[in-house]
Amino acid sequence: MSQMSEALIANKIKDLYPRLMNYAVYLTRDKTLAHDLVQDTVKKVLENKSTWNDIDNFVAWSIRIMR
Repeated sequence: MSQMSEALIANKIKDLYPRLMNYAVYLTRDKTLAHDLVQDTVKKVLENKSTWNDIDNFVAWSIRIMR
């Protein structure tokens, strides 16, 4: 995925976002805090996109980053 296009990355994050948001709301019980937590998580996920090839379950990996 090192040569992944920006559109493909955007779609991957777009697909991931609802799952992260649901979990963040569960963790924080506050939509504003949940939104901030999701933003921080997406930032970390994107910072580590060079490791995406080694990840078997992208959603679980992303949720683990959030946790």
